[in-house]
This record gives sequence, C-alpha cells and structure tokens, in this order.
Amino acid sequence: MYENIDRSDLHQFGFDGARFKKAGRGELHGPCLWCGGKDRMVISKGMYWCRQCNKGGSLAKLLKEPLSFEEMERLRTISLAKEKRERDRIDREKTAKLKILNRDKPWVQFHKNLMDKPDILQQLEKDGITMKAVEFFQLGYVPKFRYWADGVEGFSPGIVFPIKNGKGMHNLRIRLLNITEGDKYRPFMSDVGAGFFKADFPDEDWVVIVEGEKKAIVCWLNGIPAVGIQGCWTFKEEWLPWFKKRYKQVFIALDPDPGGVAGAKRLAEMLHAPLIVLEGKPDDLFVQGKLTTPQFVSILSKSIYLLKRR
Repeated sequence: MYENIDRSDLHQFGFDGARFKKAGRGELHGPCLWCGGKDRMVISKGMYWCRQCNKGGSLAKLLKEPLSFEEMERLRTISLAKEKRERDRIDREKTAKLKILNRDKPWVQFHKNLMDKPDILQQLEKDGITMKAVEFFQLGYVPKFRYWADGVEGFSPGIVFPIKNGKGMHNLRIRLLNITEGDKYRPFMSDVGAGFFKADFPDEDWVVIVEGEKKAIVCWLNGIPAVGIQGCWTFKEEWLPWFKKRYKQVFIALDPDPGGVAGAKRLAEMLHAPLIVLEGKPDDLFVQGKLTTPQFVSILSKSIYLLKRR
C-alpha cells in the first residue's frame, strides 16, 4: 500500500508535498515534520524515515494515527524556523567570504601572472580575446588550481575571469586549461551562488545574453554588448528587475546544443526576449570569420520584427 506515493498525495499524511523533491530509486526527499531537517525525510515504498532524527514508520499507520492540527502546525513552525536559521548561516558565511575576497584582491596578482605569460596571451588571441580585453576585464592566470571531477581530485592551470557586481567582486571563475571535455569552469569560491559577467556598453540600452564569459568578451570586442551567464539554467528570477531596468531590449543567444536551446527558451519566456539560434557558438563564429558584426546586428533586428508579429 502506498508503494508509489506521489508528492500531491503527501498532504494526507501531514507532509508538505510542495517542498519534497524526487530523488533516485523512486524516493521523495523533503523536510521532516519532527526535527525540521530540510531534506532529511525519505519517503519510499510505503515507508517514511528521517535520516536526522530517525523518526520513521509506515505511511499506512501514520494515516490511521494522524497528527493533530495543533501538532502539525507546531512541527511546521519548528521546521521553518530551522530552515531560516540555516539560510541565515549560509548568508553569513557568504558575506564573510565576499569580504575576504574584496579585501585580499587575489585577481590583482592573477592579472600580473597572466601578463607574464606570453604563450597564454598568444593562445587567448587565437581564441578571439585580445590584449585590450585582457587589460579591460583584468583577466588573470592561476598556475595550479585544485578542482574535483567525478569525485577525483585534480590540479590544472587556468584563466581567471573576475565576476563583478554593484558592490564589488562577486567571485572569480576559473577556466581550467587541462580540461577538454565536460565542464571546464570552476568557481574560485564555492557556495556564493552564480553571478553574471557584464561586457556591455554604458551608452547602449540593449544586450545579448550568451553562455559564458569568453563568449561575452568576444561579442564585446566585435561591438556587441553582451552578458555572460554561467550555464543555461543559472539565470535567477531575482535578476529580472535589474535587467528590465538596465536594458530596453534583451536578446538570448545561448549555445545551440539541446540543453542550451531548452535553457534559452526558458530564459526568453522569463525576459519576453527574442531567441537567437545561430549555427554555432557566437565566439567561434566570430573567430572563424563566419559571422560579422553587421550580420549579427541584422539577425537581432529580424528577431525583434518576428517577435512583434507573434
């Protein structure tokens, strides 16, 4: 009984189904009613069990002996209070990390490192990133950066992209040079959340959102104001007011792979922006001479016309 329970059915047992997520092996993970552990409760095959307080048993028995409304409200209050304390703790740690980052300014030394690496600068030039961009965005170089991939520790040199926000430096993104496939980027500081890389022009009220700092820089060098996001699904709803206030027109031009197109459609709906699907990645197209600035501007203009006709 209750072998294949769904989130929508959890309310009858006292659980808040909206706060549960599907996990592997047909399990549902969510907050515990008794201790408040935000994802400690496991529901599977007609049973429930908290990995934190060990409260558990049969869903059928819980249904026969339901909690009173007062007890459910009390337990929910405890759970929500615990979640708030955890969020506050994470926010304090994030604030402390950002203070240290902006105090120590490690990107200054990383920039000096890059300026002493003519071979790396030459490779960046081939990839479409000129000395003008290196100096303007204070790109850097780290000779040995520790990272993890599939649970295995590794070390790699990397290009450093400073990610700024209105209050200072938000984080640094490291492009690992020894990685040729998969995710090539790692954050300098973990657990501070995603940010976006601004490569726009102060006197322009339009921008193209692309995937990654390198693409944003190459677009910028070709006269296209751009913002680079850290993956197609990292755009936060809390950024929407800033984008709508800063730009009159936003375009979406993420990578043309299935994941990028799906993420781009989501982003286009969020921003009510035209979606641009190119034949390749914009930075590669510019570097290979397959795309020029007038051609890109023409594609953007046509996308506005098509959007208005829908």
